[in-house]
Amino acid sequence: MKNTSKFQNVVIVTIVGWLVLFVFLPNLMIIGTSFLTRDDASFVKMVFTLDNYARLLDPLYFEVLLHSLNMALIATLS
Repeated sequence: MKNTSKFQNVVIVTIVGWLVLFVFLPNLMIIGTSFLTRDDASFVKMVFTLDNYARLLDPLYFEVLLHSLNMALIATLS
């Protein structure tokens, strides 16, 4: 069994806490919001929909998505 010090435990808990607070929770909020309906009065309406993802297949949005992925690939490889 590995023996870890209290300092190591504090560091690990702090890092995990920051990751959860500033990476995972915001991403979960964005993903959750993407499944809601848009409302002009209050930004989003608490009504579940898949229309936002169905719009990705629209030729205009699909072309923009492919262009963005292509640019990301070029930036990654260069």
